Amino acid sequence: MTRAPITVNVTRGPAVESEHAVDAVLMDGRGGIVRAWGDTERVFYPRSSVKLIQALPVIESGAADAFGFDDEALALACASHDGTCEHERVAAGMLRAAGVSQEAYECGPQTPAAPSDRAAFLQAGREPLKIINGCSGKHAGMMGCAVHAGHPVSGYSQPEHPHQVRIAQIFTELSGAAHNGHNCAIDGCAVPTYAIPLSALARSFAVLSDGSAISADRKAAADRLMAACFKHPEMVAGERRVDTILMRALPGRAFAKTGAEGVCIAVFPELGMALALKNRDGAMRAAWASLAAIVRDTLAIEPGAVPELDTLAGPPITNTNKTAVGQI
Repeated sequence: MTRAPITVNVTRGPAVESEHAVDAVLMDGRGGIVRAWGDTERVFYPRSSVKLIQALPVIESGAADAFGFDDEALALACASHDGTCEHERVAAGMLRAAGVSQEAYECGPQTPAAPSDRAAFLQAGREPLKIINGCSGKHAGMMGCAVHAGHPVSGYSQPEHPHQVRIAQIFTELSGAAHNGHNCAIDGCAVPTYAIPLSALARSFAVLSDGSAISADRKAAADRLMAACFKHPEMVAGERRVDTILMRALPGRAFAKTGAEGVCIAVFPELGMALALKNRDGAMRAAWASLAAIVRDTLAIEPGAVPELDTLAGPPITNTNKTAVGQI
């Protein structure tokens, strides 16, 4: 069945200046399509949208309890964060608990993402650091798993490392799509990322949300990670990022995680469903607007009831005077 993708128009004055096409699919825990737009079998790299799944072994292996990772740490393990002082603090605590030094990080060094934080960071004479990398919490969790299992920490980011092999197995089990050398590439933070169909990405999170097709332990691990993210949404992204804004506005109702190149997922615990979407041209502005609009519709939230959703679904285009001149 051929479906039309979501069309996201970007206006300036009375005219449409740009147009984006977004593929999306909402699935239930049995793999059934509830709603769909565009090509549900489009193959792409989910990138950071899957960080909660990458963090499942932190719980399932016992590493989280062994090292005393609290809810802030568990949320940071699922994060693409802004590299604030608070993010750095929590990541440093995870490393100390696991007995790992910052030198062991295999992601690249970065400065804070927000301009004001970056300016203060550089003004203090600090150099880019790996612990500031937006994926430092995920990497800290991976290193903690390696230490707890008795595996070498060195090489923990490589596809052949036992920890990455385990993550690939979990992905395959949840999605029903193979995760192996044939569809493996390297993500921006140096860990593997696997090209899969959009429907497989949605299925992975729908299975976790519904829980009927997975073990009680895996369901408990996923619920624990999502609860940590709902409790500390500021750890997952940043104050102006859609992940943090949505989870703060809809605690317990919509877990959200974005990935590079226009990817977003949302999990609806009360419905046992999950959404995956991909903007074909990779622009995040269309992905964010589509995510917010579908979340609002799926949860039957009336316009105006949650103002944050309205803003995300139709943000203004402003000029350098901060005057609204158009809209997404």
